[in-house]
Amino acid sequence: MTRKHWEDDALEAALRRALPRPDAAAVARLEAAVARRIARSPLPAPPGPLVRLRAGLPELIPAGWGALAAAAGCAVWLGLHPVTHAAPQAAYDPLGPLLSLPVAGEFL
Repeated sequence: MTRKHWEDDALEAALRRALPRPDAAAVARLEAAVARRIARSPLPAPPGPLVRLRAGLPELIPAGWGALAAAAGCAVWLGLHPVTHAAPQAAYDPLGPLLSLPVAGEFL
């Protein structure tokens, strides 16, 4: 047993010796009063749909809110980008707008 555990046990034993033992009947009355009060209290209102949604979102978003915001921003940006039909036979590249982004003063 470590010194910390020995000191904890010694303190607990000293408190048990120093503090008076409560009357068993008083403890039973207190338990009954608490049980009656709990039984009389109204049940809490069930949470609304928004509260349930906010409670369930952390499990759906393991990477956090920042990742969700970044993904939503990318989806909106790609969805709203105008489609250019320069060559009708060529398929549209949804990542094409990324090629025109300046990176360190140069275009990709």
